[in-house]
Amino acid sequence: MKRRGDRWEITFSRGTRQFDVRCGFLVLCCGRKSRLPATFAANRQRLDRLMCLGVRISGYRGEDFPLVESHAHGWAYSSGLQSGELAIYQFVDPERRAAHASARLPSMLLRELANCPRTAARLLDATATEASDVSFFATDASSTVRRPAMGAGWCLAGDCAQTVDPLSSAGMSYALEHAKLVSGAILKSRSICNPGMSEYADYLSKSYTDCLESRSRVYRSEHRWMTDFWYSRRLASRSN
Repeated sequence: MKRRGDRWEITFSRGTRQFDVRCGFLVLCCGRKSRLPATFAANRQRLDRLMCLGVRISGYRGEDFPLVESHAHGWAYSSGLQSGELAIYQFVDPERRAAHASARLPSMLLRELANCPRTAARLLDATATEASDVSFFATDASSTVRRPAMGAGWCLAGDCAQTVDPLSSAGMSYALEHAKLVSGAILKSRSICNPGMSEYADYLSKSYTDCLESRSRVYRSEHRWMTDFWYSRRLASRSN
């Protein structure tokens, strides 16, 4: 990837084929885990540490509405999907996983779900019969922000620009709004190489501030536990 004058030159491969692309403006929407080339000089700041342990189970016939259930060491989200699967996502501190390093992911997830009776009860309504009917995963779910989010001939969008706490359920709507504002700026611009991105920049800043304030209110509302997970987030909320 090179910048020549007011154009980008990008070369990539698909299988045995190589493609050369030239464009005037580059929108980077390569996700939460992306590593940007040094060309963009965008620094990623991690605002917290959160880990997601997930499972999807086929053959689910139970209640399908989204359910959030908190417990001493985190919280769980579950929902029935149109595919007939049950999805359960358990959110804990990464240190929680490290403390059970000897345990396999399924064992740890089930151990954490024992703290969530309503979520765990949904497992009884899943009728998976083969190992392939159940899939587990673990991934980072931290809140992060990359800045600067734009420069000459480029901008970041979606999770590549900033990620929000999954408790907000706002990641998808934010990404769609990013797409709307960026595409609108490009279409309205007289120069595709230098579109006016001020409205998008303002939205990034305001939406992230709003999301942090909302997260603070939610974590402050849980007073049942004084464990590290909740105490650290209530403490961080007071400092925001």
